[in-house]
Amino acid sequence: MSNVVELKWSNVPNGAKFEYNGWERVPAGKYEASFLTWTTFRMGGMSRVIWLFSITDMGKYFNKVLPMGFNAKLKKRTGLRGHFKAPPRGKLLKTYYKLRPHDPQLKRLDRVPLTKLEKAVYKITVVDVTQDYRQQPLPEQMIYSKVENVELA
Repeated sequence: MSNVVELKWSNVPNGAKFEYNGWERVPAGKYEASFLTWTTFRMGGMSRVIWLFSITDMGKYFNKVLPMGFNAKLKKRTGLRGHFKAPPRGKLLKTYYKLRPHDPQLKRLDRVPLTKLEKAVYKITVVDVTQDYRQQPLPEQMIYSKVENVELA
């Protein structure tokens, strides 16, 4: 059995740094990781910003890509490095300021400089997603991992 969930993503941009074949599954725990990029998409009535982390710990899960999701209002362009406006008291800004504690307060919430996150190593906490949006259990083949928490290493 593969550890990749076979799902299709409708708006993968050409020239992306990665090809989306479904989210990977790794054992729950803490890993060192680096921030790769972010992507935006609309699904149903929800707008999401997904930060993508790559595990940098040497071993079996080296270079596996894991998502961390946030709610946000999307602007014109969706897809890889899409435009968004962060909620003023939302999880995205709380996490950004936790990772960049010495940055000044942002004047515009539609210009969060996520590229500043690319140059550091982080400690991520990984958990499995075992239920769908209706709190129904997922089949074993569809369980995937996500980043629950991220901290400076």
